[in-house]
Amino acid sequence: MTMITSDSSTQMSGTDQRDEVREAVPASGTAGRLHERISRDSARRMMLAWVGLFTLGMLVEPAPADPNAAEPLYATVIVLSMFALMAVTFAGLAAQRRWGLTASFAAAGLFGVLSLACPLSGHHTYGLWWVVQMGSAGVLMAMSLRALGRRDSSPVAVG
Repeated sequence: MTMITSDSSTQMSGTDQRDEVREAVPASGTAGRLHERISRDSARRMMLAWVGLFTLGMLVEPAPADPNAAEPLYATVIVLSMFALMAVTFAGLAAQRRWGLTASFAAAGLFGVLSLACPLSGHHTYGLWWVVQMGSAGVLMAMSLRALGRRDSSPVAVG
């Protein structure tokens, strides 16, 4: 909430006194909406989805095609960005704020980009693991978007 302060002067018994009036006005626009609270249950469900689906995606990923190959710089930047966004996601969800859902959507998008880049770069070959990771990223993105679109911000099952 944004606080708006207005001052008014009044005279009482020949003495000037300043009376400060504070009125709470909800912030408008996207920035105001991102600072709205979400329910504890919504935040917990989203965190559990992240822990479960991301863990599943990592568990099914096979060993690299060439374990001695150097990781390209772009992949390192994307991985670090994804982990930074995941930290922001969990901070936002722990604070029960809608901006955590926005960070969740972005982090899930980078998860999908990494899953797509692995076979394209030759790091891994396509396989069932890829379908699981792309599906996990897609579900996390869909849950984040659905929760952002809802007034109560409750993640809804997709499917």
